[in-house]
Amino acid sequence: MIKRRIFASFDVEHDEDLRDRLITQSQQADLLFDLADWSVREAESVNSREMLRKRIGRVDLMVVICGEHTDTAVGVTNELNIALNERKPYFLLMGRAKNASKMPKGAKDTDKIYGWTPESLRALISGVR
Repeated sequence: MIKRRIFASFDVEHDEDLRDRLITQSQQADLLFDLADWSVREAESVNSREMLRKRIGRVDLMVVICGEHTDTAVGVTNELNIALNERKPYFLLMGRAKNASKMPKGAKDTDKIYGWTPESLRALISGVR
């Protein structure tokens, strides 16, 4: 199986620990993905949106790590909107306890937040086309 290149979208104010967890898992050979940690941490501008669009355009899919404040994280909303506009596949990953993982604004009504285990992550990554 070919390694997939993944863009991780997460709430930089509250969930860097979850991003770090994903980085650690990306280093396991059997998961077959490379993490592109390219979130833009600067104020919203035309340049930052264009930079994000280019970065998201270079990955195979996006993982949105959902935490307690993901529904109000402007950066996650922007990244998801760009992924949707670029027609990039994505999935939502439960970063916190079930009732504490919120969907980002802009997520589709049909989206679901998936549990986060090595097995589910492997299945989600390999199943996204």
